[in-house]
Amino acid sequence: MTTPKKDHVYLYQFPKDCGLPSPSPFCLKVEILLRLLKLPYNPVELSDPRKAPKGKLPYIELNGETLSDSTVIFERLQQHFGKNLDDSLTTAQKAVRLSFQRLIEDHLYWIMKYSWTTDEGWPGWQVFLPKFPMMVGGFVKSMIRKEAISSCELQGIAKAPINVIWEKGKKDLDALSNYLGQKKYFFGDNPSSLDCSLLGLLLCILYLPIPSPIKDLSLIHISEPTRQAEISYA
Repeated sequence: MTTPKKDHVYLYQFPKDCGLPSPSPFCLKVEILLRLLKLPYNPVELSDPRKAPKGKLPYIELNGETLSDSTVIFERLQQHFGKNLDDSLTTAQKAVRLSFQRLIEDHLYWIMKYSWTTDEGWPGWQVFLPKFPMMVGGFVKSMIRKEAISSCELQGIAKAPINVIWEKGKKDLDALSNYLGQKKYFFGDNPSSLDCSLLGLLLCILYLPIPSPIKDLSLIHISEPTRQAEISYA
């Protein structure tokens, strides 16, 4: 095994697919940050998140330290390397950043995830699952789908009627669209940490071949400049 380099980030994430570095919004969020800050890093593909320290991806290794949770990773990287995308933000802009981050990661993400478990989205999503032996593949994939639905129910989003779920997604996208307008980024010409969250999610919604009402709504509500910004990080 190669000896890890000092001050070099090793990003463990789901394998690249469909032209994306990873089919996961949180993995993409971290990789976009690494690119924007021009930090030295290597992506390490890991198909089974159960092998991750906390059973989730992404996680990073930096100078012998292992960190999980994209928000924790962001804080540690910006502190360690002395670079921060949000240094120029005002107090009011930081409040907006936190509010929209919660909307993106704690609400719209779950609507996207639930859409992937529906009869419309599931055939597309299961393509990205690990390859299982034929004898058990169908059973394992069925269990993964049930666990995904269960997690959405525990979060609360899946307990609403399906039309209400899509309406909630539309309102999220309306809020994002109204704030962004024709801007590439939330706060002007330069990206912030919030843009990493949004671009990571939108790349998954729009560029993975998984049909859903949320994909259709995103194409309507998200402006061309923002979508062009996504493409530059794919």
